[in-house]
Amino acid sequence: MNQPAGRAKGDRTEPIGRDECSRAVLASIPVTRSDTHAAIAFGALSAWLGMLFIGWTLGGAIHLLLALALALFPWRRLGG
Repeated sequence: MNQPAGRAKGDRTEPIGRDECSRAVLASIPVTRSDTHAAIAFGALSAWLGMLFIGWTLGGAIHLLLALALALFPWRRLGG
C-alpha cells in the first residue's frame, strides 16, 4: 500500500495548500478604517525618515510627510 500516513483508505480529499490557507486567514481578519490610516501613517513616517537620512529635504517640503503621518495616525485607538 502506498498510502500516506494519517489518511484513511479511500480518502480522496486533497490537503489544503498554503495559498488557500493564507487567503482564508486574511479573509477572516477585519480591516477597519483606522487600520488603513495607521498603515498610511507608517508609510509616510518611514518615507519621511528615509528621505531625511538620505539628505533630500526638498526645501522643507519633506516635513509635510511628517504632518501627514501625525494627522492620519489613529491616536484614539491608543487610549483604549
